[in-house]
Amino acid sequence: MRLEGVIHCDVKPENILLDEELEPKLAEGRGTRGHIAPEWASNLPITGKVDVYSFGVVLLEIVRGLRVSGWTVDDGEEEEVEMVFRTTVAVLKERLRSEDRSWLEEFVDSRLNGNFCRLQAAAMVELAVAFVEEEKSRRPNMKHAVEKLLNFL
Repeated sequence: MRLEGVIHCDVKPENILLDEELEPKLAEGRGTRGHIAPEWASNLPITGKVDVYSFGVVLLEIVRGLRVSGWTVDDGEEEEVEMVFRTTVAVLKERLRSEDRSWLEEFVDSRLNGNFCRLQAAAMVELAVAFVEEEKSRRPNMKHAVEKLLNFL
């Protein structure tokens, strides 16, 4: 019998904790709009790829330096937040196809004052965008996601 592992269904910053050895642990969660995969929100069958989606949202939040809920002008309604998120991801996909990386200045956390590696930032955004694919079959599985992240070390 082969175990697939645990599906968390609520990967978000406040559920990612560090133990005494600074090893990450996931705390229990309840599913947060903006972080949950479309199939979970639509009551479709879920797989471990719901966590890949949520982790992609977390990566984008880390790069942006801002929670997804803060991406709207006035901390809008759930539907507005989802629309802004989907639009942002579509724009990022388009920008990633270009050689021009000047858009990173406006997307990456402004608190860094432009002091970041553009190559790493673009790679993180590209990875996160792959993780938040609407169609779950197009998302990598978590093992592949971890392997990609380990390549950054």
